[in-house]
Amino acid sequence: MMLKMSQMKVCVVGLGQVGIPVAQYVEAKGLEVWGIDINPITVENVHKTGNFKVTNIWQDVPQADVYIICVTTSQRNDTPDLSPVFD
Repeated sequence: MMLKMSQMKVCVVGLGQVGIPVAQYVEAKGLEVWGIDINPITVENVHKTGNFKVTNIWQDVPQADVYIICVTTSQRNDTPDLSPVFD
């Protein structure tokens, strides 16, 4: 079964300089958006100002059709540190 774009649920993981504008853009296009971040202060601030649902608890996020990962991946020993993706 093919979903219409307006029926899609999108989860944006990481609500920093990239994640917040991405979530806002997707929400403005009419999709259901959930944002998740490990920082409770970020979650609280986004909850006050954002139009999309936000949490720091994975179990609160319903199954999404699309996941957009927007977390920091710094360099460690000349290779990307992907631990934030898997934490």
